[in-house]
Amino acid sequence: MCIFMDWYLFERDLPGVDLPPIKYFYRQHKDGLSNEELTIYGDFCRTIHSIFRMKRTAWFGKGLVVQDLFSRKTFTVHDNDMNQGFTRGDIFEARLIPFRGSFEFSRGFCFHPVEMATFIEREIQKVKHQNRSRQTKLILQLAAMKLKHLRFEHIDIKHIYTLDSKF
Repeated sequence: MCIFMDWYLFERDLPGVDLPPIKYFYRQHKDGLSNEELTIYGDFCRTIHSIFRMKRTAWFGKGLVVQDLFSRKTFTVHDNDMNQGFTRGDIFEARLIPFRGSFEFSRGFCFHPVEMATFIEREIQKVKHQNRSRQTKLILQLAAMKLKHLRFEHIDIKHIYTLDSKF
């Protein structure tokens, strides 16, 4: 549900406006916002939705170091509530939100099976230089594969994590 809400606020274009709700709000109200509010809502307009790999914990356990598999950029996420749920090498869909000079996770995650890392990285390599909408389409396809994997645990994961799926 959190991933849906993120999409609804940060990516889904409003009919007739062709802007997501957060960007539309920012454009409509930026003249009446304080400097702090301008910074916060400006950051909300620059979220990073991607597939990430957990690299390591940051120094002194003050966050996580993750790598965006599309851009290969590394980010340190300062979100102490989340540190316990990650293991080095985890591959997951998430949204990074810039906030006051650092990054935090939104609350929507989709963790992919580690054994499918090679497949996921190969598919990302195919689309990483294409436009953002093609990358988003791959992210959504991978999320659908994860859902199928949860629903059909009796089927070999290699038959689910494929773009040539027969079922």
